[in-house]
Amino acid sequence: MITLICGSMYSGKSTSLLMKIQRAVYGRKKAVLIRPKIDSRGYFTHSLGNEVLSQFVENGRLTQIELSEFTQEKADELCSFFDAVFVDEFFMIKNCAVLAKASSVNTNVYFSGLIASSENEVFEECISILPYCDEIEKLNGVCMECGSQIGNYSLYKAGVKTKSIEVGDMNKYECVCRECYLRINKKL
Repeated sequence: MITLICGSMYSGKSTSLLMKIQRAVYGRKKAVLIRPKIDSRGYFTHSLGNEVLSQFVENGRLTQIELSEFTQEKADELCSFFDAVFVDEFFMIKNCAVLAKASSVNTNVYFSGLIASSENEVFEECISILPYCDEIEKLNGVCMECGSQIGNYSLYKAGVKTKSIEVGDMNKYECVCRECYLRINKKL
């Protein structure tokens, strides 16, 4: 089964992925967490899950690797060895569709990450895996401007972006609702 967990910044995507990782580890599945090499933030989730994840890796119950791109060989290797493959921030890793195509009925693959950039341009990696998804979990955050429960936009607030994927945290991004996104972008 292939599952996509998506939403805006601060909507709980990595926390949701962590819950699925926990279930796999507790179920004694051979599991791997794939993180993008480009992600330099130094943590997995904003919640307290970082400690849980570290314990799983340290105890040998979860393998963790960093990738910048999926090759056919790597995808085949992952799907033949692991029962569960978890890909965090999938939109930062090239050729995710290769992994989606390589997955078998014996391997569950979970992709977690943003749908679109802060300019609302859908990431190519998201488009490429959609046809293969058996399940899509769409999350919304809380608007960090007005408190609306439907924060669906990632707002870049650190000036002018120099590249389409600008890794950052609360110092660069906010989760906002549609009304606040449109209001703020009129000012820019």
